[in-house]
Amino acid sequence: MTKGTPKESSSDFTFGDGRDDIALRAKQAGIRIVLHEFDFSGPDPTRGKDRFLLLEFPGGEAPREFYVFPPDIEMWKSVRFEDWLFFGENIAFYDRSTNTIEAAVRPGTQSLQSDELVGLPGVVRSSISSDPDGLAYEMPRDFQYEISDIASGRWRPPIEQRWKLPLESGDSTVSMELSEVSASLSVITSRWRMGNPWPSLKIRGMKRSEHDNLAQILDVYSSAFFFELDLRFEIPLSLERNQRPVQFLEKGEFLKSGPPIAMPKNKYAQQATSLYFYARSAAGMPLLQFLAYYQAIEFFYPSFWHAEVIRRIRNEIKDPRFDINNDGELQRLISIATNSGRNSSSERQQLRATIDACVDEKTVKDFIETKALRRDFLSKKNALGSVPQINFRSESLIEQVASRVYAIRCRIVHSKEDGGATGSDVLLPYSAEADRLTYDIELIRFLAQKVIVAGSRGRL
Repeated sequence: MTKGTPKESSSDFTFGDGRDDIALRAKQAGIRIVLHEFDFSGPDPTRGKDRFLLLEFPGGEAPREFYVFPPDIEMWKSVRFEDWLFFGENIAFYDRSTNTIEAAVRPGTQSLQSDELVGLPGVVRSSISSDPDGLAYEMPRDFQYEISDIASGRWRPPIEQRWKLPLESGDSTVSMELSEVSASLSVITSRWRMGNPWPSLKIRGMKRSEHDNLAQILDVYSSAFFFELDLRFEIPLSLERNQRPVQFLEKGEFLKSGPPIAMPKNKYAQQATSLYFYARSAAGMPLLQFLAYYQAIEFFYPSFWHAEVIRRIRNEIKDPRFDINNDGELQRLISIATNSGRNSSSERQQLRATIDACVDEKTVKDFIETKALRRDFLSKKNALGSVPQINFRSESLIEQVASRVYAIRCRIVHSKEDGGATGSDVLLPYSAEADRLTYDIELIRFLAQKVIVAGSRGRL
């Protein structure tokens, strides 16, 4: 089993190569350095341990960590990483020495090719020798690559032409440039090694008073540029985001044991299962996932809500005090029936009735508590703004779950400046809150499964 043991000790950083110089520079700049030791021996005692240098930069909600691998040593030595300042949730940094923000760019669709950008009007081409930025593909000439590396596409030979799309305005000191990634951005993304041809967006000329709002500057300028680029040329681009650690779902033992897989017996609503699998395929898009699962549940509102209305009307009629000749009591029945319509005031009630009809409180409680991190997050106050937490001491868990699901749904759907009917802020894609929806997506997926099963259309 591979084991990693982090250590912090300046005396331990002796690699016998350029990493020693990089570690010294990082230490002098106040950048945290960590030595990771990995035991690869296993059944082969000759392999022993390998050590890796990790640089940890402050910035954003969490530190940015980068390994310095042997193939990248010369690249790291050639860049001024001491001047990097990280911020926000994108793969981007601010270079204090050049007053420049650089952010990685990715295509908005799989069909878009990077070559389409080179043909845009205003693109300037230049030779490698005249490139002042020392871009990533100009690698040290004495660095040796294995034939297998070239064949596998992990390295591309230096290209003879550079390109950039400069954007300037006479009304502002701020300028932008869409061009190939610099050596600095390439070394922290390994784009040079992976043969990634997508460019980066550079923003220059910010005033010193604006340096506290780097994330906002990047968002405002990039959004305006990408939107107009799509309007004119139908080229969708977006900023590349930091990849958060993957939270692996806990797998039950039933995956390894139990009876053999049998022929399905139930017939499920095709519309609901289509929405369910659409949500399953939307990995990395939490808002889309959540909304698709919600719509799979919403599909069954008429069935389960009408059943609830029928139950309430039946209870009214069964009451010995009910008088069919009393207009007031008949109006109460009419009110119960008419309030069953699909309107905003009753949608929360429809959700609650649907969940209540398809799953019991103990099953929901057991699901939430199966994973400690999930239980802690869902019961944490203000984990998501304007979204109620789950209180396990309360009597109605179904009511709380329905309220939480509905609150998140409203924050996704009510994309208005005033927060829509709920008055809460819109839940935006690529936001920190959207990234925290992991456990709520697990919960609504569980609910969607239960509702689809309960709403099955008989036997196959």
